[in-house]
Amino acid sequence: MKKKLMLILMSSLFALGMVTACGDIENDPGQQPNINDGGIGG
Repeated sequence: MKKKLMLILMSSLFALGMVTACGDIENDPGQQPNINDGGIGG
């Protein structure tokens, strides 16, 4: 039971961290490199 609880806790913290990290990138477009700058189809 303890192992299962720890796995659930760790996976939820990991998922929360991923969501917050990806949310920071989307909210600040000045930090992203321009992917459509030149190249094929650009």
